[in-house]
Amino acid sequence: KVEAMTGNNLASLQPDGTGAIWILGDGAGKPGLGNSPGWSPGKGICLAPVGDKKFQVSLVAGTNIDSGSINFKFFHQNDWGGEYKHTTLSSQSDIIFVGNGSNGRDSGNLGIVEGKTLEAGATYVLVVDVSAGIDQAVLTVTKK
Repeated sequence: KVEAMTGNNLASLQPDGTGAIWILGDGAGKPGLGNSPGWSPGKGICLAPVGDKKFQVSLVAGTNIDSGSINFKFFHQNDWGGEYKHTTLSSQSDIIFVGNGSNGRDSGNLGIVEGKTLEAGATYVLVVDVSAGIDQAVLTVTKK
């Protein structure tokens, strides 16, 4: 497991967009789905800081991410506290959507668009860009 650190402590998202972003919830796990953090604080998946206030995680459908159903969200730390809601995270993805509380997912929780599935074996790269501010995050999803 690779996790971003600040000194001897796990990194957390800072107001200036540096630090780390974490996944908690269902449908994603590293190194495999059996290692999904669920909603257990302290067991989150750390997105890799890739520069320019962007954070990335690569997930293989059927291995690290469920092909048909996901229900996880991004947090500012590997614990409860700061979390992304639909008011602070947007996406134009045509396969993964951000829940708003009335579209099948709680606010900020990610889901797979109805009628779609992730292609088994394909890698999906999720990037959270906070360069416009941590309260104006943008999620992009790219199939590799």
